[in-house]
Amino acid sequence: MQLKSFPATAALVVLTGTAALAQDLPDLSSASSDAVSALSDAAESKLLIADLIGAEVSDPSGNTVGTVDDLVAIPGGRIVAALIKPSDGGDLVPVPFKAVKVSQTADKASAALPDTLGAMRDSSVVQKLSDALGSLADGSVD
Repeated sequence: MQLKSFPATAALVVLTGTAALAQDLPDLSSASSDAVSALSDAAESKLLIADLIGAEVSDPSGNTVGTVDDLVAIPGGRIVAALIKPSDGGDLVPVPFKAVKVSQTADKASAALPDTLGAMRDSSVVQKLSDALGSLADGSVD
């Protein structure tokens, strides 16, 4: 008996839910205006990955310590690490991307680290990241 009443109950829920959903939708003009505004804001502050490659990297004191050599992304597009090429010519240093502060002024991108490059290179967190990245972090990437 319950199986026979289920479709009627489901139809009632679907119809009621659809009516409530239709009442909650914004009008097309408002939705379009919001989308155009969001796109305009994004266009003014956009930053392409190409802008980051080769960008100068500084430490907390503002000293330039290297450049962004490459970025590591996982499937889905999330960037998880920046590979920093030290000014002193040493091996690439992988830095968790969440720890990198990226900025752009006058069409020039730059990146800032939360600590000195030497301290980051020696940290256990960066060592674990380096191990996880394998050959990417040892400078053998073509």
